Amino acid sequence: SFLKKRYEALSKTLLFKGIQFSQNKETIKKWAPLIDVESNHEIAMTKYDFGSDVNFESLSHEMLKILSKNKKFSVHTHHEIKSISQKNDKTWDLKIHNIKKDQTVLVNAKFIFIGAGGSTIHLLQKSNIKNQIGYGGFPVNGEWLICKNPTLTKKHFSKIYGLAGPKAPPMSAPHLDLRIINGRKQLMFGPFASFTFKFLKTGSYLDLVKSIKVRNIIPMLHVFISNLNLLSYLIKESINSYKNKMNALREFYPSASEKDWKLETAGKRVQIIKPFKKIGGKLEFGTEIVWSDDRSLAALLGASPGASTSVYSMLNVIEKSLKGRIGSKTWENKIKKMAPSYNQDLSQKPSLFTKTRQSTYRTLGFKI
Repeated sequence: SFLKKRYEALSKTLLFKGIQFSQNKETIKKWAPLIDVESNHEIAMTKYDFGSDVNFESLSHEMLKILSKNKKFSVHTHHEIKSISQKNDKTWDLKIHNIKKDQTVLVNAKFIFIGAGGSTIHLLQKSNIKNQIGYGGFPVNGEWLICKNPTLTKKHFSKIYGLAGPKAPPMSAPHLDLRIINGRKQLMFGPFASFTFKFLKTGSYLDLVKSIKVRNIIPMLHVFISNLNLLSYLIKESINSYKNKMNALREFYPSASEKDWKLETAGKRVQIIKPFKKIGGKLEFGTEIVWSDDRSLAALLGASPGASTSVYSMLNVIEKSLKGRIGSKTWENKIKKMAPSYNQDLSQKPSLFTKTRQSTYRTLGFKI
């Protein structure tokens, strides 16, 4: 009944035009051949034909190829930010350590954007801006079961979501995906969320401890105490066995064999802890941009700024940091040329919606 109500609500909107709903087991079997439809349990599924994953590694490489042709652009790897401080003229001094050469240099910048994943909270704290007071991170580990068996990967051609368990966090809603990475198909099932002290996959077990400061200890303690059920769930999942994780997969795909599936750590999510109602704090599962008062520094916090939020987040950063500097009209015309749907409500503009969708589908190679 939940799924049917969801379908009925979404199908009335322009953005989800074409969504399908079925309780017919034969139809569902065609949509998702690996899914269990043989049991006596009722089953329902919605289907939307068009969708794509974004391989951010490949996208980053392609963008770097383009940007590297610009003489004003450079990339510095194996560097660590030691300090960030604002001068009286409102510019920023960054003390940067070259790890390979063991050298430290001072760089001055007019604008800083911090988009360092799990390390963002540490760098934001180094900036010492007023608006970062009270912010902290709640790290969550993520694992997936991976299958690269071609016999199975050719049978599954979609992303299928279920509902998260009663005490499970929103980000642990189980899904069985087909991913194509470097031209090779693989299936992924998960995520299996668990507690961790690390903010990065290759980070330190002291990451969480080092992020606790006098200015955020009350919000952090409040969040951990008020979310004991979540914390308990994540700790239990940390010691959950491979066998139990395979059993979770079998609720989707009953004939899954252990020889075909390998457990891999995907990475870390650092959820936002922020001050709330003067005392205490709250845990957020979204994405947020924290600014300095003069808009000369911006930091992207939260999980996950993936395909669904990345463009919106960065347009927000560009708009608030550059609009006043380059002129409102000039800026807006440039953005609208790149993204015609910018600042438009597509749900209220059918012709623009259709034009935008068709352009997107052609770019992604979908058969319309």
